[in-house]
Amino acid sequence: MVLLISGTDVGRRAAQHATVIDAAAAAVVLRTDGHLNKAYELGGDVAWSFEEFAEEVSGQTGRKIAHTVVTPEEHLAILTGAGVPAAFAEILVDVDRAIGRGLLAATPGDLSRLIARPTTPIAASITTALSV
Repeated sequence: MVLLISGTDVGRRAAQHATVIDAAAAAVVLRTDGHLNKAYELGGDVAWSFEEFAEEVSGQTGRKIAHTVVTPEEHLAILTGAGVPAAFAEILVDVDRAIGRGLLAATPGDLSRLIARPTTPIAASITTALSV
């Protein structure tokens, strides 16, 4: 069994593969008018939880991936014990706290509108990552 650790069992995130954001959205913003002084939320169309992520990876790999929640102190110790610099580990722990408060769950559709298509579902992103 593989453990996926996080500092929250609540909260969702609407992450999107960076290549989609970098290439497609940047191209639209750079080639078209009307983007000056605008801010965009470049997340996916559907927010997902760590539990859903673990289930999807389990299903695609045939290996049991278990999501386990740890305290912020435990999370920090695990990260620094794995060699993550303390300052960056603290940022990652804070990100999980933000996720727990729902701060990364927004799905306003900005990215889909910019790239004129739905964003890549988490299952497809996992498939791509596993094929590398």
